[in-house]
Amino acid sequence: MNPTKQDTCVIFADGAISPERAGAGIVMCNASGHVVLLANRILPRLTNNEAEYAALIMALEVAVQQDAHLIEVRRDSEVIVNQMAGRFAVNSATLKSWHRQACERARRMPCLTYTYILRTQNGVAHALATEAVAGRRWCTKGAPCSG
Repeated sequence: MNPTKQDTCVIFADGAISPERAGAGIVMCNASGHVVLLANRILPRLTNNEAEYAALIMALEVAVQQDAHLIEVRRDSEVIVNQMAGRFAVNSATLKSWHRQACERARRMPCLTYTYILRTQNGVAHALATEAVAGRRWCTKGAPCSG
């Protein structure tokens, strides 16, 4: 069995952009708060909210990969948290596609919650997303290292 498999987890996720490309970063912690994996993904040029959705989708993919059953996704994007919770409408046609993809993955989760956090509480995921924007990959054992 993979030692990073988690029943209960918290995943911090963030997206970042530049004029050249975007990036996504995630940090997965176990129920005790210990980091069990981290990863980032280099993305093509996207809007900020698209990069935020890409990070969310990456987080949900990791949760499935790790067989997590109780998942809390913590984000510093109030828009994405509220759209996923159904409190904000998704008006942009492009974002509707991203939202639909995230919802498809979210439906596979037995118990999933979204929590809005301050940017200062999301520093590692933000740093990983920024590293991806700069073209640098980070990936720990058990993390999705391709894509």
